[in-house]
Amino acid sequence: MANSWRTHGVKLLSAGSVMIALLSSLLVGLLTAPIVSAHAAQRTAKTSSTSASCLQPPANVDLTTLSDAQLAVYGLPARARYQGRLAYWKKLIQHAKHRYCGPLVKLNKQFSHETLHRPYTREIDNDTWAGNIAIDHSYNEVESTWNVPCVSTSSYRPAEVYQWVGLGGDGADYSNQGTDYHTLEQAGTGSGINTDGSTYYFAWFEDVPYDAYAIPTTNYSSRYVTYCADSMYVYLDSNLSYSRKVYYYIEDVTQDWYFPHQEGSGSYSWLTDGSSAEWIVERPGTVPTALADFSLTEAYFGSAQTLRSGASLYVGQTTHNYANMYNYDSCSRADCGTELAYPGPIINGGQDFYVYFVSSY
Repeated sequence: MANSWRTHGVKLLSAGSVMIALLSSLLVGLLTAPIVSAHAAQRTAKTSSTSASCLQPPANVDLTTLSDAQLAVYGLPARARYQGRLAYWKKLIQHAKHRYCGPLVKLNKQFSHETLHRPYTREIDNDTWAGNIAIDHSYNEVESTWNVPCVSTSSYRPAEVYQWVGLGGDGADYSNQGTDYHTLEQAGTGSGINTDGSTYYFAWFEDVPYDAYAIPTTNYSSRYVTYCADSMYVYLDSNLSYSRKVYYYIEDVTQDWYFPHQEGSGSYSWLTDGSSAEWIVERPGTVPTALADFSLTEAYFGSAQTLRSGASLYVGQTTHNYANMYNYDSCSRADCGTELAYPGPIINGGQDFYVYFVSSY
């Protein structure tokens, strides 16, 4: 199975150092829409855009020949943002054939922030996150590619796993406005299994402390479905592409659809101060859910990149901490806990890394 547009034949599955071949094909169960909350949203109900402003890219046109101004009309990423990586950009544009303009569904879980960014600590154990966190401030863009983690049908049920990139996840990361709440901007994919064994997959975004929203692809149109193992590209920036706004761009490269979205009212209260950039696997919820078994594919972050003070850096080039996920439900986190997931070494010249599943609880 290809990960981040390159093939990995075998990989380490656990601390036991057991090597297995990646599955060449994966059976996808019945898709269900992500569970949504019955109570009203903290903000007005969302749609991805109005029909007047959500224009579809023209068919039978080589979109890579358009100017950046023309690309912006269709919500496509600008060529200028990918200088030195034009082949990478062209692949994205060539697969951006269908723009998602439908409704957004509020998730019933709010994702967490963690006070994890103690400078130069390197290893940090916590109960919700596994992955890498770039520290030392001045981050305003983050991106990565991955294949949607596939949930094993033998997983603990119900359970979920979310893979995402973000800016400003530290519990000490206050907004530029000096208010007493935190702003964590994040976007990614969700994988889950219901009690009856059916699995579901979707894309989502959130600007904490506000609501998380999913792209309800299974309810809207079969053209925009996200499947297990789909190749995804996820990008977000803060106060960069658009003044005082967060910009999200999610693309399902396998299914040829994309979703651009601007978030914010022009107030700094929507923005992170850029203290950190994250590439994270999470079990969501203020009371964490069971972690879905994603050992079929593991979670792979490819071309994990950020922008710091105008310089493009891969995760391995940043000063970063790594987070290991533990379950501390039955004991004090100071002396015990069950390991749930952990990040592997950063590979391929500092660009990529795996997060490995260990246990659901």
